[in-house]
Amino acid sequence: RRTSTGWAEVATVAMEEEGQTQQSTCALMLRGRMPLMGEKILPEDILRLKKEEREAYLYRVEDAPLRFGAGQLVDEDNPALSVGRYFSPRQFREDKLEVRRRMVERDLANRAKNPWSSFALASHEDRELYARVSASSAGLAARRRRLEERGRLRVGDDVGTGAPSPDAYVEVRPRPGPEEDGPEKEAVNAVVARALGIPLAKASRLVNLGAVWCYDEYYAKAWERIKRDSFVEPHCVLRVFPNPERFRTCYVEDWRDRVKRVDSDFVVVDKPPLLPCFAHVSNGREALGQCLREALNVREWGGDASPITDELVPCHEIDDEASGLIVLSRHEKAVEAFNGWLLKREVVFEFVALCTGTVAKGTYRHFYEKTAKKPGQLKPALYEEIPPHVVKGRRDYENWEIAEMEVVATAELPGGCSAVRVRTRGTGYRERVRAQLAMLGAPVLNDSAAMQGGTPVPPAAAAAAGLLPTPHAGAAAGAAG
Repeated sequence: RRTSTGWAEVATVAMEEEGQTQQSTCALMLRGRMPLMGEKILPEDILRLKKEEREAYLYRVEDAPLRFGAGQLVDEDNPALSVGRYFSPRQFREDKLEVRRRMVERDLANRAKNPWSSFALASHEDRELYARVSASSAGLAARRRRLEERGRLRVGDDVGTGAPSPDAYVEVRPRPGPEEDGPEKEAVNAVVARALGIPLAKASRLVNLGAVWCYDEYYAKAWERIKRDSFVEPHCVLRVFPNPERFRTCYVEDWRDRVKRVDSDFVVVDKPPLLPCFAHVSNGREALGQCLREALNVREWGGDASPITDELVPCHEIDDEASGLIVLSRHEKAVEAFNGWLLKREVVFEFVALCTGTVAKGTYRHFYEKTAKKPGQLKPALYEEIPPHVVKGRRDYENWEIAEMEVVATAELPGGCSAVRVRTRGTGYRERVRAQLAMLGAPVLNDSAAMQGGTPVPPAAAAAAGLLPTPHAGAAAGAAG
């Protein structure tokens, strides 16, 4: 509020001393900012202002044990509340217009650092100018972060000790602890390097790639992936994949163009081929969600009001070799909502497959028996009709599932191939699109299951389908950290 002394704001200074809170009211005006009405200014705030060498003008309003010193205002009850420069009441009254003019000039000059007080005094045109400058500055900062991210060293080809073997791992048993004259904790890269007999730098690259798992039998009692260099206790068991599987297309440079939509719940991205939707057991870094976060620095999507802090989790998946739109959730509620839409069959999926033959347009249905599929077990066979000998009653039909798809368009390609557009009411996993196309006499190109090892893709068909994206040039430049 305005006081009889001129332009000043009344604030409360709370001083903590021997467990008692004392109140003294003073008028505080900081060059570059006017305090808000009723704002509490703590001693550490004034010390911080002094440390930053900001000029402050402290004027006494009520009677309290404050005295003027030589070039300094001192609080006798709390000497820590000393301010480097002050105006006496007379000086303040005489110079209040000059002080205000200087304050406004500094506010307008420092608008990017401290815009609150300048907004109250600036014109509408100045406010629009500040908004445009702020948006431009944010864009420049985002581009600078992307360039720094691209220049960062990436995990190179020399991670493993041999050819990729994603299912082979080495288990590191518990080590001697403090009771056996051992250390309380050890760096995980040092443990891996000693167990595998590899250099420390290569062990760090395995850790950063997500190829090391830890089992804590005392606390978590579950396998957890180690995502960065850290320390492990001697009783922890480590499982190391020395030759993890690699996915190079995570280093493509067109990630920004591949993002099709972003809101507070979902992110829709065009997944490049040869990249898994979910992290592989031997490679926790080169997966869709993690690569998207690292490539685009997702802070620029949410900002301070709605930052993206959770991991981006795919709501569905397609084959690693395929490309297409994937919906990623930003929180658990979004996953639940998307799963509800899938159960109600409210989501429509379309796939384009390159096949060795042609398929007529229409709706196709096949049947397969419901079984409890175990890991590594093949999917049940498809049938054009349910075999009569397995149906002995009405309840037997409940043991069978229907795989249905609709062929909406076909286009001939050179080399005797064709592009087939398939529409389903599911993610494609239960619809068994590849298996149905194989049963219709038009298996997908390079489908090893249907073509017994696959056949080379004709160059003309590959050219018509489009080339694969080129990985980033720094993909084999080395390792981070």
